[in-house]
Amino acid sequence: MKKPDPSDKARKKRRQEKIERNRRKRKKLLSNRLKARGHKKNPARTSPHKIIKNLGGISKKDKRQKEAFEYVNYNIRASVAGETRRFIRINKREVRFPECFSFIEDPDTAVETLYEVVDACNSGDRSTVCLDQDRCRTIDYGAEAVASAIAKAASDGYAVRFQGKYPESRPAKEAVMAAGLPKHLGLDLPDLPHFEPFELHHGRKRNNEWGHRSSEKERVATRFVQYIDRCLSNYGYRLTRDAKRYIGGLCGEIINNCEDHAGRDDWWIGGYMRMNPNKEIGDCHVAIFNFGDTISETIKEIDKASKTYSSIKDLINKHCVGRQIPLVGDKFEENQLWTLYALQQGVSRFRGNEGTHSADRGQGTTEMIRFFQELGQTKDSTIKPKMCILSGNTHIKFDGEYRMEETSSKWGNREIIAFNEDNSLEKPPDPNKVKKISSYFPGTVISLKFYVDQHYLSEKV
Repeated sequence: MKKPDPSDKARKKRRQEKIERNRRKRKKLLSNRLKARGHKKNPARTSPHKIIKNLGGISKKDKRQKEAFEYVNYNIRASVAGETRRFIRINKREVRFPECFSFIEDPDTAVETLYEVVDACNSGDRSTVCLDQDRCRTIDYGAEAVASAIAKAASDGYAVRFQGKYPESRPAKEAVMAAGLPKHLGLDLPDLPHFEPFELHHGRKRNNEWGHRSSEKERVATRFVQYIDRCLSNYGYRLTRDAKRYIGGLCGEIINNCEDHAGRDDWWIGGYMRMNPNKEIGDCHVAIFNFGDTISETIKEIDKASKTYSSIKDLINKHCVGRQIPLVGDKFEENQLWTLYALQQGVSRFRGNEGTHSADRGQGTTEMIRFFQELGQTKDSTIKPKMCILSGNTHIKFDGEYRMEETSSKWGNREIIAFNEDNSLEKPPDPNKVKKISSYFPGTVISLKFYVDQHYLSEKV
């Protein structure tokens, strides 16, 4: 009888060990997935619809996404508690987007739609969430970017699956394909050569970054400058060295405001440019946003002994009869005025009395408004650039009717935009431009739509 070959015996043993090792890996992987989803077989695990108590066992990236989703979820539910308007849909896995999904044009409907997206991701049902954008005719990149951030957080943090329908409108469909939800969820999409996207970036402040390396804020600001330069190059222009330095500093200051004032250290920035065929005008869309404290909540933390605080409080008392009783109907109240005054040059939570050494604070939003007024204009009278700031229940719209201008005061010359004919903070703002919305956004969004017009730029050069 022939003796068995020792090498065959060893080979069989190694094969069996490999099979057993792979079996253990699959079992562990399945167990981790069930835990991450709050599966019924693991009732001790915190379910997705509650505030996270234990984030162990997941990657740092997924942990951040869970934190972002839970922050939005918690604050949205807190903001609608006790409200009389229609209830958020529960256990509804389909969200039908409105015809106008825009923070600039219809902030109430856009925020309500985001409520529905959060609740659809948050229901106990394990079926796929359907995001139906079939009816959309107008899509603002700011609203689409926030929806993408929420969906990405739910996908990465809780393995929520999505399907959707594109808009019937061709321009809206192309915008969604180029920079919308499918793009950020990793779908394989056709190239759109007439679009120049700036990928939505989720950044955060890191305290352990090396001093000799650029921070994430600086790296993103540099990429943003390069993106604006590419957009202009498509129409035969390039940024000068001073312009690059200016735009980079502007982007960095806005991100710095997100990190310093919001109570959270993460933020998002993204955009795209559409080069219209056979036209000499391209439309650019940019959004910068974060979840956290609103502008009015932040500015109220200013030193109450400072002249800035007393000046703002005097103006608010002048416009409001009693406590939070609006002077001009239900269009705005105290929070809207706090937000408006926070936009003026030199006003900052970290700034002391006027004229002190901290004059570099409170410049970021002012510079953004000036950038919007100067760069994004066009010679075509049928279209005009637009910008909005949405924070909490305050909506401020910029459409060129009112401009930021230098105004003299007892503290010197300042850039002021008061949204009234006299450009005076002593008078109430236009309620169509500064208003209270019925919904609540748990953070701050700056959404811009401006144009790259060859004729306009040729006159400015």
